[in-house]
Amino acid sequence: MADNNFDWYKFHEVGCNLYDGGSDEELRTAINRFYYGAFCYARDYLIVNKIFHNKDLKKEICSNTGKVHEATRLIFKKEKKKINPKKGYNVHKYLHNLRKYRNKVDYDSGVDFNLNFMARKAKSDSEKIFDIVKDL
Repeated sequence: MADNNFDWYKFHEVGCNLYDGGSDEELRTAINRFYYGAFCYARDYLIVNKIFHNKDLKKEICSNTGKVHEATRLIFKKEKKKINPKKGYNVHKYLHNLRKYRNKVDYDSGVDFNLNFMARKAKSDSEKIFDIVKDL
């Protein structure tokens, strides 16, 4: 990545600190940071390396709309020339899982889910995304 960009791994580190606290509020916020750190890191990789798959996805991935999330996942899933298909699919899958967890903890005020499990899984999936993208 370019040196002048924000280091999105720092969001992951904030998530780790919150995860260690263990309260419901900290775990929910940790999941949010795990998602955004990994998502922005993956998105920036695509932008810096000009991997857009097509004109429409290029427009979406460079936007500040909600479509950027789906576009990022889709590019990792579909791009076969510039990204190893298995690695791309895995990034897609982990981002999908993280987005699902983030939406659940950001919008669901109920407690009918295992927050500890979800936070542990989000931390793991986020770490996998960073590792895969660093290796591309």
